[in-house]
Amino acid sequence: MALKGEAVVRKWGTGTTPGWVRFLLLWVFSCFLCYYGGYRMGEAEHEDYRILPDHAAYTTERSQRESVEAQNRSKSSVYPICVNTADSDTLQLLPQIGRKRAQDIILYRQQHGPFHSPEDLLAVEGIGESVLREIEDLISFEEEEGG
Repeated sequence: MALKGEAVVRKWGTGTTPGWVRFLLLWVFSCFLCYYGGYRMGEAEHEDYRILPDHAAYTTERSQRESVEAQNRSKSSVYPICVNTADSDTLQLLPQIGRKRAQDIILYRQQHGPFHSPEDLLAVEGIGESVLREIEDLISFEEEEGG
């Protein structure tokens, strides 16, 4: 027991730590593990995170769907796509062509008539030289015989 005016020095591990200090330390450590462990409240409800074994990166179901769609686009069985007769879903198989650009192509086609060359697509809003370079080998302007 310490006398009046004497300092009490305790070494770590000797004596008792108050319960609230232990609780506080445990809480801080748990928060650290949860945050840096990749789990943040609410995210688990919105996205389904998985680790892919081939490259060990986090991905979502959406990015998996996008990669499957990209693989489907690379299959040559759907190409060439006739831009004068294709519907919106078919036009979206082309790279860089999403729902909005497909609708713009169809709207332009309805207002100005059929396309005759790849350069005609440059008049459609959202289609520039870079998009045209990507799709020009994948499109046609006349319906194939028997197709």
